[in-house]
Amino acid sequence: LNGYVHLNEINRNCQELLVEDLLNTYDDSFVYFKNMKDKQGFVKNMTSLLGQFARSGAKAEEIKVAFNNWARQGLMGLKDAEVSDLYLKYRQYMKLNDMFDLEGKYRLALKILKEQAQPHIPWEYVYISDFATLDALQLEFLLALAEHCEVKVGICYNTAQSIFEASTKTLERLAGASKPEAKAGRAPRRTVALQHLVENIGKTLPLKASVQAQELEIREYKDQKKEIEGVLAEIKEKVLAGAKLSDFAVAVRNLADYSGLRRCADKLGLP
Repeated sequence: LNGYVHLNEINRNCQELLVEDLLNTYDDSFVYFKNMKDKQGFVKNMTSLLGQFARSGAKAEEIKVAFNNWARQGLMGLKDAEVSDLYLKYRQYMKLNDMFDLEGKYRLALKILKEQAQPHIPWEYVYISDFATLDALQLEFLLALAEHCEVKVGICYNTAQSIFEASTKTLERLAGASKPEAKAGRAPRRTVALQHLVENIGKTLPLKASVQAQELEIREYKDQKKEIEGVLAEIKEKVLAGAKLSDFAVAVRNLADYSGLRRCADKLGLP
């Protein structure tokens, strides 16, 4: 990682041993977890929870403040305090001993990408494929990496509802966080006719067309349902053939009249 050659990297088994050691070392501090730490699966589950905190994008101190502000009472409040305290002790131990778990390596990479004007990145293009979901830390890393090379992310889809929903949310987050392409000399992918439409839609009519749009077609459908199904099915066919979703836009006169649009898109696996 750009000169960081002496990293004390630890794997998941080492993380679990460290969490177990912290629970034993600070045994008197953990009242709620005192009788749980020796139960089967507890340390593994707790390590997984700490990993989720690390990937949330929040610092250990911020996690502690968030739990304090939750202000739950009784045993639940005690549990919140001990969870945040364990996470804080875990991060402090890692920092003190220059140790890096997977999340730590992500954060180190982020530090390099953000602070170094020209970090050593041996690739011009980075392709990432077959993810259904990206957590906050991974997304932040990809956006920082995209400042130094071109990053392409392929989101997988599946008919299973849970995977489809996760993929759709990830796509929305990527679309909302990414920046428009602004590379000099890159020709627009839109046809001349579509570019004309994009530049002039919403302007006062009449407008004089700069070209005759050979690409445009006029079609008639039996009813509104068939219209929706026909258009979306054709989009899906083109996407499966290699087109990008960003190449398409569906415009209707009144969205309220097309209540089945979202339902049909979900059925076809289109975000």
